[in-house]
Amino acid sequence: MRNRLLGLSLVLLVACGGHKLTFRSACESVGNAVCTRVAQCSPPGVTNCAQTFVQTCCAATANCDAEITDQGAQAAIDKCVADEKVLDCASVENGDLPASCQ
Repeated sequence: MRNRLLGLSLVLLVACGGHKLTFRSACESVGNAVCTRVAQCSPPGVTNCAQTFVQTCCAATANCDAEITDQGAQAAIDKCVADEKVLDCASVENGDLPASCQ
């Protein structure tokens, strides 16, 4: 799980941006998709996934509440979230990321 968090954090740092988008909101969007899929695919017991995801993701930037201005970032986040939602459970359990999230 930690590798997934770090990999997605890097994606957000490189690809995030858009209209009034902050690193925190980007981390939350992707984190919600990841944690929903983890809950669907993993045995019970995964706790605090979203909180841990956002903390790890935000730790990768100097100011998590800063606005991101890259115009293509929202589309990149949306693609990553959509692909994460349909990632097969074997990949989720292995900690793999969709190509759009790497």
